[in-house]
Order: sequence, then C-alpha cells, then structure tokens
Amino acid sequence: MDRHIEFEATFNFRDIGGYPAADGGTVRWRRIFRSGALDQLTDADQLRIRDEFGVSSIVDLRHPDETEMYGPPRTVLAGTEVTCCDASLMRKDETYAQHVVRVNDLYGPEQTTEKYGYLMTTGRAEIARAFELFADADAHSVIVHCTAGKDRTGIVIALLLDVLGVAREQIAADYELSNKAVPHLAAYIEAKGRKPELPRDEWVARMATPAKRMTDLMDLLDREHGSARQFLTGSGVSEASLDRIVDLLVE
Repeated sequence: MDRHIEFEATFNFRDIGGYPAADGGTVRWRRIFRSGALDQLTDADQLRIRDEFGVSSIVDLRHPDETEMYGPPRTVLAGTEVTCCDASLMRKDETYAQHVVRVNDLYGPEQTTEKYGYLMTTGRAEIARAFELFADADAHSVIVHCTAGKDRTGIVIALLLDVLGVAREQIAADYELSNKAVPHLAAYIEAKGRKPELPRDEWVARMATPAKRMTDLMDLLDREHGSARQFLTGSGVSEASLDRIVDLLVE
C-alpha cells in the first residue's frame, strides 16, 4: 500500500495504516486518512476518494474563519453526500486572528509543543466528537484534515494511533512525514494570499514537523492526562467507543 497518496489538487494526503499496533496487530489500511486542505479537490480527485478509498466522512478541524478564508471542503464526492464533522480545535467564541494573537502571547511563536497541548485541551470536546465518528465508521473510511494537515491533524492522529497501541517513536515518525508537504503547503498559502508578514525562509521553516515535537507532546499528554485513553475518556468518549475503534482499525 502507498502511504503518500497524490491527487491533482490537494496535498499531505496520507493513509495511517500499516503500523504495528496492540497485541501484535496492524493498523488497517484504507480506513483513516489524514490530509491538508480539501477545498480544491477536482472532480477526478473526488471520484478517487469515493471509489478507490471508500470515504464517506470528513473531520474538518479548522476554525470557521479558515473555512471563510480558504473555502469549505468539497463534501459532495461525485454526487454522493458526505458526512462532514466540523470540529474546530480553536475556541469559536473568538476569531481565528484573536486566537493566534492570544496563543502567541501565552507561549511565543516558537513554543509549538505548548501550543499543541493548548489546542488539545481547548478542543477536547471536538476531539471527542471525532472519536465517536471513528467508532461509527463500520463500513466506510474517514478523512481527518485541517489547513496544513500537520498540526491539528497531527494531534488527533497521534491520539488515535496511541489508542491503537502504536509505538510512540512510530507516532512521532508519522508526524514527521508532513515535512514532505511543506513546499506544497507554502505554495497553497501564497496562492490564497495568506502568507505571513515574515521573510519567506523564516515562515516556511516554522512549518517543519520534527519528530521530537510530537514526542514532547506525548510526554506532555502523559504528565497532564495520564495517557491518550484517559484524556479521551475524560473528554467524554466512552470506553466502549475506544474498544470499538480498536476492533475496527486493528487487524
């Protein structure tokens, strides 16, 4: 199976299958995908997603302002209505710009692990909604995405892989794979007229996804919540739903 999947008009689209999981199992291929923005999918892309990969649900982790700025995901895949779970990890009682300013004031522009921890906490109710959808994904596949497909998507996928029993080193390595998509992401942001007021080399470098950042986040998760499973049950996901997810996604 190919982990990196190329489309005409999206980027950072990957399958999370194939990783060694709990009790000697393996994460099932072609069940959960992670991606960057889906607003530019062509008709051919949509047909592939529907017919080749069997997707009928999308978890959109972006703030409503981002949907306004970049456009909604194309959620009608070749005429088939798709369930779209709008699950912003950012607070909806403030604008996207207000969020960026406030979080930078709290942590500074370089404290990415701390920002991830903040998003994981403020977005825990929406993360719980996503996990309930995973538990209900019996006969179809799910795409989890944000604008870049690396930060918020990386948080949710890391929690999922941890629940499935994937080793922390492998979770961090999966996160690091988003480095391959940084040039595509930079081009997308520039085409949308949303590039930061910084030298290009500087803001592109900030989009890197070093494995250590995810390792640090998982350490923070353990310190503050005990484990991914404890974090999720504390967020409202039932033990039965988590067991169901493992049954569905590990073979």
